[in-house]
Formats: sequence, C-alpha cells, structure tokens
Amino acid sequence: MSTPIRSRYARRRPRSPATVAAAPSGFTLVELLVVIGIIAILIAMTVIGIRKMAASTRAKATVATLATAHGMLSEYERIAQSGSGLPKKMINTPKSVLEGSADRDGQAVQDTRVAMGLVLGIPVNRKAIEQLPPTGLLQSNPPGQPPVLLDAWGNPVIFVPAGGLNGVLVNGKATRITSLDNLPFFASAGADGSFETGDDNVYSFDR
Repeated sequence: MSTPIRSRYARRRPRSPATVAAAPSGFTLVELLVVIGIIAILIAMTVIGIRKMAASTRAKATVATLATAHGMLSEYERIAQSGSGLPKKMINTPKSVLEGSADRDGQAVQDTRVAMGLVLGIPVNRKAIEQLPPTGLLQSNPPGQPPVLLDAWGNPVIFVPAGGLNGVLVNGKATRITSLDNLPFFASAGADGSFETGDDNVYSFDR
C-alpha cells in the first residue's frame, strides 16, 4: 500500500492567534526619554563649545586692540621721551564699564581721553586709529574730545599710568596692578566689564 506524498505546496493550516508572537509596535516611553535626554546633552555641549569659541575669539581680538594701543603709546613715548606729559600717579580701579554704568564715562575713561589726545598727536598714531572701524571707538558726548578704544565686548579700554591700577581683586585680595617695567599700559575689563574683578582683565603688557 503506497503512502500518499504531501506536496510542499499544500496549504498549511494557519496558526492560532495565540501562538503568533506580537510584533513590537515602536519605541517605548522609556526609550524615547533616553533618546531625548541624549539629544539635550549633545545640544548643551554644542552651545557650551560655541560660547567658549566666541569668548576665545573676543579675547584674541581684545589682545590685538591692546597691542595697537601699546604700539601707539610706545611711539608717542619714543618721540616725546621724558617730557611725555602722560599722567604718572596710580588710579583707582573703576568698577563696571558696561553700557549704562556710571564708570563707563567716569574718571578713568576721562583720563584715558586725555592720554589719547596726547598719543594721537603723533601723525602715525592718527593714521593707525583712522583705520579702525567706528564700532571700535567710544566717542565723547558731547563730541570734540579724543575717542577711546573699545574692546571686543564693546567696553572702553582704559589708560593706566606708570603708578598702576589700584584695587583689582586678585584671589579675593585688593591688589595694585603695574607693568613689570613700571611703564604706563592699557587695560580691558574682559567679558564681565568690571575692572574690579581681575580674573578676566586683559593688560597690554600681557601680550
């Protein structure tokens, strides 16, 4: 008696719904939260990196501005020599020179205008400052007085006499800042716009 051969093409009996494993329908809530958290961390890291890059770029631009100011000061002193006429006594540290603050056009900035008036009396220095964009200068109000250089944060760069800058906080202690050779220099308050907090001040002798 022959055994019937079942064709492989014969219709198979469908499985019971109970025996069919349910296919995953998508991400679970926990998985979605993990993905969102990772994306948020990556965005935060990117923003921090961009801010650090911008701060570094502004710091480098400010160093370049101070180098220009230092060069003009050196040229003036080379020509004027001992009778330079620049102030020599130390000055008290202005606090905030941000837009709208009292010290933005206070005594230190006024003294800087006097110094700039002397420095710009040298023709080569006038040509140097004429090459700067208007956004790099703080004009006087009312007009007529010499301009003051602005750092990359838009705050005035001040002239510091040979006597130094008194009252800068260094490691929590009020300190007088002078150049190594006790010569006048220029200073920027850095990103925070305050000369009093000296952690981010930039000085022309630090070039």
